[in-house]
Amino acid sequence: MKTKTPLQTICRYVIFVLLIRSAINEELTSRGLKEVPSGGDLQVATIVLTGYSPQLEAYLFAGGWAGTEWGSSTATLGRYNKDGTLGVNLIDSRTNKSAWAGMITESIDNKKGGNEKKIPPAAKKLFSKYPIKK
Repeated sequence: MKTKTPLQTICRYVIFVLLIRSAINEELTSRGLKEVPSGGDLQVATIVLTGYSPQLEAYLFAGGWAGTEWGSSTATLGRYNKDGTLGVNLIDSRTNKSAWAGMITESIDNKKGGNEKKIPPAAKKLFSKYPIKK
């Protein structure tokens, strides 16, 4: 397969669509695929999902001295970490079946501009599993 045609990127955050398409395009181009507006050997479908994963940081216990007679947990401390998942499906245009698919989940940075720096390395890591190496 020599050519690819991008499909719509499903992402709630429009600002990331161009960054994701650029990072994926760079990875596929480095593996010998050329982008064409239509009629490519592969169709590239992408999706971005975001969510929160809980992280337990501590239990607080009441009672007892020096490890004796510990009571039950009176409180827990935790937080939620924001995660982003990038999914890519390469669809064979002739058969309309998936030729290769991959997903990667990374933490999302709350700092301004932090996520833009994370997209290219995440795409690189995702495509490290792609059968055609650079």
